Amino acid sequence: MDEEELSNSVWSTIQDNSPILSLENICIELIASSPYIIDLIPSFQFLPNNIIQTIARQALNKGSINDNNIHKFIFEEQQEQQELIINNYSFNNLNDNSSIKLCGLSSVNVSQRVLLPLLCSLKFLYELDLNRCNVIGEHGFIQLFESNALKNIKILKLSRSIELTDKALITLASNILDPGLLILDISRCIQITDIGVIAILKKSPNIEQLELYTNKQLTAKSIDQLSENCQNLKRINIGRTSLESNSVSNLLSKAIELHALIISNCKWLTSSVIAAIATKNLIFLDLSGANHIPFQKLGEALQLSMNPYGFTTIYFSGCNQIIDPIIKIVALNSPNLKSLYLSNCSAITDTSLEYISFCTELQVLNLCLCRNLTIDALCKTLVKLPNLKTLYLSRCQRIESKLFTILSLYCKKITNVGSCKL
Repeated sequence: MDEEELSNSVWSTIQDNSPILSLENICIELIASSPYIIDLIPSFQFLPNNIIQTIARQALNKGSINDNNIHKFIFEEQQEQQELIINNYSFNNLNDNSSIKLCGLSSVNVSQRVLLPLLCSLKFLYELDLNRCNVIGEHGFIQLFESNALKNIKILKLSRSIELTDKALITLASNILDPGLLILDISRCIQITDIGVIAILKKSPNIEQLELYTNKQLTAKSIDQLSENCQNLKRINIGRTSLESNSVSNLLSKAIELHALIISNCKWLTSSVIAAIATKNLIFLDLSGANHIPFQKLGEALQLSMNPYGFTTIYFSGCNQIIDPIIKIVALNSPNLKSLYLSNCSAITDTSLEYISFCTELQVLNLCLCRNLTIDALCKTLVKLPNLKTLYLSRCQRIESKLFTILSLYCKKITNVGSCKL
């Protein structure tokens, strides 16, 4: 990359009001967009695994991967060696417990005609990630789930697969080997109902993670089925669903291993669900958009949380009833807090920033639309957060005009200062 390309990339980022990218991210973006990316694949072996994955993900999103070259981007990850390599030659030499990650494929650049036979020819898949892949239709999913490729599957990610149906999930449940899946992500799969979810849950008694975000056709029946076999459940996402509080409370009482709970934008939240939170050993909690919950009860629940080390991640975004005392409880009871999202918590003041300064492990802080905060209080807080790397400040009326002052003072430790979209 020459000096002009670097300069243009940085400037376009600033003009777009996007987060300021590091040099590493700029290089990744240029490689992913390059028309010569195929020629660069042999050199990927010298890069760290996370960099390879990021390049491939961006290349997918930018359309650099198509029917002619997709076979060169198939990732093979041996679970024993924990190393990621690019399989340039064939798909028949994958070993047991391989992982294929093809996130974000669109019908624009890769067709089902090429992708489906490729996937069906694989064996011993441990993980398949097709999140945001709208290439495969209902019959394609059924064909894939009937093949031997997914008999040993443990991690399956199909978020935003709008053609995924109950019939396809029933096919999967009847073909995978016991004890079924450990992780399933079918968030935003708009055709899925209780029928498909229950079929999978009956076949997967040891499921550890279930993502059901925005699946509004689901009812208490799915949660009741999950409650029967939730002894290993560690994470559940039921945000934007139309469930019943009694079923959720029952699940929380039985899921003894649960440590991550996402119940954002749920109108069914009641005092009983909030009280159940206090009985869990949670480290990750997402209550974004939950403006109708009894926040006094929430404060009590957070204070009574059974985890002696508190939370590592909390989302209160869009909760305009969150006030300083709630932030005090979180900050003083979560010494290991690493991410705190408070965008549009318009009721918090500089007092909250004083409490946040006690969270010295904090790495991500989102304060977008927190209009009552002042620049002086923010600067005093930032001095006390040595591990902070990402800071969101968009539309903080008393701060945003002095954003570049903050950057000049703290740019050595904060690598990402940007805006957020609610």
